[in-house]
Amino acid sequence: MKSGRFIYLLPILFVGTTLFYFSTCPIGNIGSGNSGFFNSGNSNLYQPSWALNQPGNIYLYIQAPSSLNYSESNGLDYKLPFFYVNNIYTMSNSQLEVSYYVYSYALSSSYSGNFNAEPAIYNSSSNQLISSNSTIGNIEISLSPGLQIVPTQIPIVVEYNISNVITNILIPLQLNYSNSQITLSEPVYYSSSPITPAYSNINVNETNGNIYFSISFQDSVGCFSNVYSNNQATFNVNAELDIIAANKIDILNGEEGFSCTPTQNVPINSSTISCSINMQQLAQNNPEIQNLLNSNLGLQAYVLMNLSYNCYEEDIYNIPVTKT
Repeated sequence: MKSGRFIYLLPILFVGTTLFYFSTCPIGNIGSGNSGFFNSGNSNLYQPSWALNQPGNIYLYIQAPSSLNYSESNGLDYKLPFFYVNNIYTMSNSQLEVSYYVYSYALSSSYSGNFNAEPAIYNSSSNQLISSNSTIGNIEISLSPGLQIVPTQIPIVVEYNISNVITNILIPLQLNYSNSQITLSEPVYYSSSPITPAYSNINVNETNGNIYFSISFQDSVGCFSNVYSNNQATFNVNAELDIIAANKIDILNGEEGFSCTPTQNVPINSSTISCSINMQQLAQNNPEIQNLLNSNLGLQAYVLMNLSYNCYEEDIYNIPVTKT
């Protein structure tokens, strides 16, 4: 456990109980099923249905009374439900594996294990994200009777990792071949994930047939709050350029005039990804692109990114104790 680290509890109140919780933390076809589009209003490109543009998270809860009662003759003994709530929602929207380790001097034994968190569900008719939830088990807390000094609260430490988390990013583009210099502000659409874009819009610069933009990311939920080295607080990037034509044209990162860097072990505290598109090179390699550019209609396109990473979390919190 890291020294000098303390997290205050944020209790959620229910009738007769308090929930103490801690939070965590592939490129595919965006045109069907969970990957479809809904109208975003002003954008040249429709917003994907997986892009809720809000942080996503996995929460682990311990359900406890507002205070645990300690009796001098009987001590204290409680079995508290332990469960998760998941509101991460991505393009693939698959299960996420969570491993955990729970310990405290007041636990009969430490608890460790892993489970697969079921994905959240998006209800398009009501425009609401429905979180998944399930019970993990029970945590037994006990104190012996006859203690001369009864603690006013019981600290519990929970360490946990979430494996193979994904953030999906889509940036719509209007590509033109021009000798003029243009700067456009484009929206950034993203999935409900722990790592999110730092800004909801980015500037796209077009000059002499070249397009440039940069995008930065942030840890919105404390996904890397329990890393032991800077190498853990990183993510990898997979990117492609998709041009909307009679047949959709997919250009992978590093091919035919499209490039985004860096892509491997990008540190979250220096997370700017820079992308460039060379229109002349694109046209040379694809006659359909050349014809569209010659028509002066321009090209509707988008850059699709997948960020992949693991989350490392630790929470230290306290459950109140009352001597009766």
